[in-house]
Formats: sequence, C-alpha cells, structure tokens
Amino acid sequence: KRLPLINGMDIAARMMSARTVGVDLYYFVEFGPDEFGIMIGDVSGKGIPASLFMAMVSGAFKSFALPEIKPEQVLLNLNYKLVKESSSNLFVTVFYAIFDMRNKVLRYANGGHLPVLYLAKNKASIFLDVEDGAPLGLMDGAYSGGEKRFEEGYIFIFYTDGVTEAMNAKDEMYGVERLTSIVENNRSSPPEALLDIIEKDLRKFEPKAAQHDDITIIAAKIG
Repeated sequence: KRLPLINGMDIAARMMSARTVGVDLYYFVEFGPDEFGIMIGDVSGKGIPASLFMAMVSGAFKSFALPEIKPEQVLLNLNYKLVKESSSNLFVTVFYAIFDMRNKVLRYANGGHLPVLYLAKNKASIFLDVEDGAPLGLMDGAYSGGEKRFEEGYIFIFYTDGVTEAMNAKDEMYGVERLTSIVENNRSSPPEALLDIIEKDLRKFEPKAAQHDDITIIAAKIG
C-alpha cells in the first residue's frame, strides 16, 4: 500500500494486472532504519484457487521474514509450510533480498524466480542468482543464499516473467536482453522515471489489449 522510506535508497514499484492468467505479489519488510527486505513472487494458475494460495503465501512469508533470519532460511521455512499444508497443486516463485544499508551488503535467495538485475555504477549489468532454489510449494528442497556489495548509484531491478515473456504481434518475446538494454541506457534516471520508461517500452512492444500476464517491476537505486 505504500513504499518504504529508507535512508540512502530510492524505490519505485509498479504492477500492471492482466485480465486472465498470473498472480503476482510483492512485499516490503522494514526491519529498521538501516535494514529492509524486498520480496517479489509469481503464483502459478489463475482465478480463486490461485488468489487463495497467494494469500497463504503472503501471510506465511510475513511470519517467517524476521530480521535475524537469512533469506534462504525464510524460503526454506516457507516452502516447508506450503508443501505440508497446501493441497492445491499450485506453486510460487519467490526472490527475497535483504538490504543492509549500514554495511552496504545485499543478501538474497531465489526460489525458482527470475534473477534480479544488478547494475554497478559505470559497469555492465549482471543477474543475481543462487545455486539451489526451486519454486516453492512443490516438494522439499534446498535453498542457498547469495551476497553482493553495493555503493551509491547501484541499481536493482526485481521483475516477474510478465515483463520478459511479453509477446508482440510476431510472437516474439520482450526478453531479458531488451530489459537489460533499457535499464543500462537509462541508469541515470530515478526509479520512478525508469519504470515509466520500461512501461512505455513494454506498451510499445506489447499493446495493453494484448497483455497476457501480470507485469510487476520494482526498481531500487542506492542514493
């Protein structure tokens, strides 16, 4: 409902819902003035079952996402609960990251989600991923964590597959290369303006009337 106010970081978020498939979600966890988390996810399926499953995921995540718990442990606990208690045969992909603003370190884990786009200042972008991490709710599994340092000017882009799998009239996907190019070419823009640019390019590529999946993007820039 509101964006967090974090010292040293500017954040923007945008969700563009489709009419049919996809259930995206995101959540901000404020641990204190110097530490906070961002979670983004995408539930399989559609309709009421997917909505109920999403509510279950959101509620469980809030109870597990505590400041002393590492991202990979949060996903492990969340997956265990979903596997044990859900009978819907649905699953969710989740990327969860904790920003330590005091020590300038990002700690993260990925459960089958698209890796976060990471842009160091004046350098080519890379994708942040981990060794172990399957979608949540399918079966027991291992989750490993990653860590990345950041400085002023660094940018992090969280997104769902509604972005990269957007289709044009020629059945071509938007793709990670186009997203990466747009972000790199506009890295000097503040997050809200950057999301405007991405959305405009997406609408040009895939008209709103043709949108086939939910589109969610979060841009976080170190100030």
